[in-house]
Amino acid sequence: MSGFEWVALVLVSTVLVALALLTALWFETQRLEDAWALSRLGEPLGLRYRVLGRDYLAHPEPFVVHEKPGAAAENSVIERSLVSTRAQGLPAVFEYVTYRDPMRLRRFGPPFLVLAVRVPAGIPSFRLRPKGLFEAFLNIAHRDVPQRYRVPPGWVMHIDGPEDAGSEQPLPDLRRLAKSGLWIQVSGNALFAARPLKPWQVSCFTQEGIHALIRQGLPVLQALDSPDAPQLETLVPPRTLHAQATGG
Repeated sequence: MSGFEWVALVLVSTVLVALALLTALWFETQRLEDAWALSRLGEPLGLRYRVLGRDYLAHPEPFVVHEKPGAAAENSVIERSLVSTRAQGLPAVFEYVTYRDPMRLRRFGPPFLVLAVRVPAGIPSFRLRPKGLFEAFLNIAHRDVPQRYRVPPGWVMHIDGPEDAGSEQPLPDLRRLAKSGLWIQVSGNALFAARPLKPWQVSCFTQEGIHALIRQGLPVLQALDSPDAPQLETLVPPRTLHAQATGG
């Protein structure tokens, strides 16, 4: 190789390395900005931003997100979260990810965003979710729920525990809950609401994603008389709530 070729090779290598470093710096800057933004987002309600928050927020089994085909509970991790400083850690918003292997090296799919809040005592433990494409195509019927609950068409409901365990306080109209389009689970005094996975829609743990999940879940929280509903409503921008109220 001639001297000119050596100089050109060095220059090209230097440019490629510089571009790689700048790209890595840009990604790291974006990550730090997102972390600061999420920390500021939860400060008014006493929500702390955590990474790998599995040890700080308990969730019941069977968990509604495990309805996803192929998901394994032991390989599911709460990666990032906004968790309350209260003893129960509620209200909270977390990013729930399932991995193919226990070493957490290969993801099964995109993460879920889950909203967790408190609900009054006495509500029966139940799970409500929309039917999957396979279930809807084959018109699979689930008849393990009493007729008095009036499950909306295209939705699946499961009663967890004895049927009369929550007879003190009846459930609200399930059609009202189904209008949210969320996967819903009540376990004990906690409500979990998650967006169903769609190939064209990826849930992201960002301010916009959290605002969208809270906005979508507020009617469910209000229907179940969650004491966290008024506080979470303050996290959603006023113009967003106005657009929702006016049908925008």
